[in-house]
Amino acid sequence: MRRACGGNRAVPAKGPGKTFVKRAEKELMTTSPHLSLETFIEESDEPLWLWEVPSDRLYLSMGAKRRLGLSRADAPARMDDYLTHLPPAEQDAVRHALEESLSSREQHFSLLHFFDRMQVLEHAGVLRRGEDGRPTHVLGNMEIAEKGKELVPVAGYMAAFLPEGSIRFDRNCAILLGRERPAPFSAPLEESLELVHANERERLAELKLVCAPGSSRDQFEDILLFHREDGACTRLKVSISVLKRDHEGRAALLAGNLQPAVCGATGSGSLLTLAVHSTGDGLWDWDATNDTVYYSPQYLSMLGYTEDTFPATLETWARKIHPDDYARTFPIQQAIVESPRNGNSFEVTYRLKKADGTWAWILGRGHVTHRDENGRATRLIGMHTDISTAQLGREKLEDMVRRDILTGLCSRAFLEMRLEELNARPVWPLSIISCDVNGLKLINDHLGHAAGDEVLVQGATLLRRSMRLSDCVARMGGDEFVALLPGCSAAQARRIAGDIVYGLEACNSDESRIPVLLSLGMATSENGDVPPGELIKRADRAMLEQKAKSRAASHRHIKDWIEQRHHIAVSLEDIRYAGPCSG
Repeated sequence: MRRACGGNRAVPAKGPGKTFVKRAEKELMTTSPHLSLETFIEESDEPLWLWEVPSDRLYLSMGAKRRLGLSRADAPARMDDYLTHLPPAEQDAVRHALEESLSSREQHFSLLHFFDRMQVLEHAGVLRRGEDGRPTHVLGNMEIAEKGKELVPVAGYMAAFLPEGSIRFDRNCAILLGRERPAPFSAPLEESLELVHANERERLAELKLVCAPGSSRDQFEDILLFHREDGACTRLKVSISVLKRDHEGRAALLAGNLQPAVCGATGSGSLLTLAVHSTGDGLWDWDATNDTVYYSPQYLSMLGYTEDTFPATLETWARKIHPDDYARTFPIQQAIVESPRNGNSFEVTYRLKKADGTWAWILGRGHVTHRDENGRATRLIGMHTDISTAQLGREKLEDMVRRDILTGLCSRAFLEMRLEELNARPVWPLSIISCDVNGLKLINDHLGHAAGDEVLVQGATLLRRSMRLSDCVARMGGDEFVALLPGCSAAQARRIAGDIVYGLEACNSDESRIPVLLSLGMATSENGDVPPGELIKRADRAMLEQKAKSRAASHRHIKDWIEQRHHIAVSLEDIRYAGPCSG
């Protein structure tokens, strides 16, 4: 789960990660092999939970129930029931975050929320996946804030689209920045930069240098003071990577994260302490005269080694460099050692093998502090920063770009990329379903855009539930949706459309909710005689024909609901609701 509320006190996370999931499985096998996983979880005194995703079944441990103040009788048995304990303003955002996490390639995720007025930080790991790769069992544990204290997310992701002059922030960033509504948001670039405290804004000059044409650097890191929306200030660690440059070499696309920073004492001496200890950077100090290297505790811990398993020599480090990165890493340092003509400092990004056999992306920086009479370096000192998160931010950015920020469906850009793939590597039969929300303008004008957004999200959810995992469902903008169904015959597409209609009827049976009314159009090519682009046009024309036939009835239905529920007079004679663009 993932990501409410600020406070600038960071509580150490005990996320599940691979070790958490493996530890739970190992404990089950060694101490209680006769128990099922579900029973093991329910009887545990730790604050654990197990979610069977396909059935939505939720198993809460005795420890979790006790900490949440739940009895056996009133403990939620489904994830959907669990979410009803969240504040109404958080429920949709958390559901979206869950679906986003299950649809991504991430193995572990976290979520911060309130549960019956208690602040809870959930940490979860995918325990099992189905044949299609989608999670079927998710195992998690929880931290609950002590009275008078608050929990904060581990990190938030952001992406900056410089040509557009905008930055997208995920839900964790919204929480860290103290926004009243804990949901993903976009903001103009200049407005976002003003979130940094005026006294520290000049330090962003380094970021501008990284973004400038011809810059040899692609990373920026600093700890900055940010203004929160609630009026307070909080210190956050900023990590940003350049993912794309334009033809002039100017940065066009950035991705990175915000993390809570531990604030220590002030003064010149504390800055190094903050840099080395609080941010997790590792210090190294190489005495070339006897080939001994001091690796700081932070250096060793970030890689999972100890002093015994990582001897204090240069060769130890060299042997851990990824074979594909060795040629651009080790020789640079050796050249600087040989002569000052090759420079006195270096910076390089490469992979280093961790104790568990995985690879960490490292930003390595070093500087010569002493040379002998022949100019040969006798001592170098430097820092190692684990930038794996920044590298993984590329995948996160791809996910942000390919998803519509409101509904969680694929974006128009991603659908167009899928169309290009289908043009290059056709899959037949191919069906297209075009969809439009009826009466959205009527709802926006009389109930507000938040109500309209609720209808869009509900409609998107119904569409996604009715589709296969291989289908691409995208929001094209406004109230328009398109679904690409590769390998789907006309008969199969009709069944899927029927499932959508059935889902709408079930949704609209709850008269307390705003009616969700959709117009559908469908087109199929069984053997490739019609290209995908033309299929979309045909499906769109079919949808518009249905929309024209149902517009009057849809408007009357929504008008009656608004007048009965909100006692607002609605006139359908208004010119805004008369034409083909009236929704």
